Amino acid sequence: MMLEQYRELYINKNTQFIFVDQKGFVQESDQVLFDVKSGSSIFELHPFFESLGAIFEGPEEEIDLNCVHLSLQEGLFIIDIKILKKQGGLLLIIHDFTQHYNSYRLVTQARNESVIKTELTVIKNLELEERERFKNRFIQNFSHELRNPLTSIMAITDLLQDTKLDVEQSQMMRFLKDSNSNLKLLLEDILSMSMIDSGRLTIIPKMFDLVDFLELLKFTYQAKAKEKGLSFIASWDGDIPDILEGDRLRLFQVLTNLLDNALKYTEKGTVTLNVKLNQKRANRVSLRFQVKDTGIGISPEDFPVIFEIFKQLNSNNQSAGNGLGLAIA
Repeated sequence: MMLEQYRELYINKNTQFIFVDQKGFVQESDQVLFDVKSGSSIFELHPFFESLGAIFEGPEEEIDLNCVHLSLQEGLFIIDIKILKKQGGLLLIIHDFTQHYNSYRLVTQARNESVIKTELTVIKNLELEERERFKNRFIQNFSHELRNPLTSIMAITDLLQDTKLDVEQSQMMRFLKDSNSNLKLLLEDILSMSMIDSGRLTIIPKMFDLVDFLELLKFTYQAKAKEKGLSFIASWDGDIPDILEGDRLRLFQVLTNLLDNALKYTEKGTVTLNVKLNQKRANRVSLRFQVKDTGIGISPEDFPVIFEIFKQLNSNNQSAGNGLGLAIA
């Protein structure tokens, strides 16, 4: 009895039986879905049922019609209809699958939209990759084309500096030489950034003397700091081995970018370079390089963007750089 109740509750409520005679008049209906009075014409329920006349004349004894949309007074129904030829007329078994078809339509629509979004994402990524390749090719070619004339200008500047010059000309030559050096460093930074973006920058480990390397940095930046009226302190742990294997060029590039930034944005006080030994195991050492300064600092809200390429903070500062140093580091 319980199963019969469940059947009545979940199945029978979505299925209606209608029996019509050969002229289309309703002989009997259980009124589960639609209110169809006995003696009324099935054609009055919906124009769709006018096609029943052809079924009477056809040879088929059983016909299935799926996903039929009927707009009735009760609303829009999406139904499956089974039509059986019986003695004296037709038996219509109507299943209301409106919820099922609507759910299927929503799932299909969501799937199609997901496919479209995926394809658009792929297209967008391909476009971004092509733009990135074009940018990197342009930067590399541009940097290469500028390097040759810049080398010539620097050579001519060195030759002119060895000639007899008055005080004003000597000062102009110093400015020209400094400008040439800054331009050369800028080109090298741009080329390095392009190689990093394109994944072509490689780390080449070689044996080098770390202590000599740090002594060179100490000597160079003590002189630079003195010109600006600053103090420069460099210190490193005595337990660090003198000879190490690593990419000296890239280490030099990172540290000089950080130290140049520290000097650039420090008006008074001290710039410090500390090298600490984190750990030493077998034939490997872990080192920590730290650059500190007493300059203007960076506000916390700018932390997320300081490593973005060409991102400049304190743009009103006359000594503002090109925004490549931290990105490369």
